[in-house]
Amino acid sequence: EVARLMGSDDQILLLDVRSPAEYSGELGHIAEARNIPLNELQRWSENAAEAEQSKHVVLICRTDTRAAFAGRMLKRAGFARVSVMSGGMSAWVDDHRGVAVRPSSGEVSNMRGSGTASRKQNP
Repeated sequence: EVARLMGSDDQILLLDVRSPAEYSGELGHIAEARNIPLNELQRWSENAAEAEQSKHVVLICRTDTRAAFAGRMLKRAGFARVSVMSGGMSAWVDDHRGVAVRPSSGEVSNMRGSGTASRKQNP
């Protein structure tokens, strides 16, 4: 679903609600995703521009539990189109989808999968 949305003309906003350590950790993150940790999401939603509120927001976490909680929070805050990435980053990586990871050098590498696992674990 998320991969299909990313390829569509629909304006989507990918929000990864994991902690910064998880976002740059072993599962990596989707390159287009913005990291807004769950504990900062309420404040972010209160200050979000109207243009962001009109986008289709797709929420991501490790599995999908925190993202579901975040979805309820955003809907209460007035976001009309909110989805949760089923299975989270665990499912994304298991499906051999592309991820961006933070190598030990501190630079972000964009690694896109095409049928093979494309994540890189930090040593």
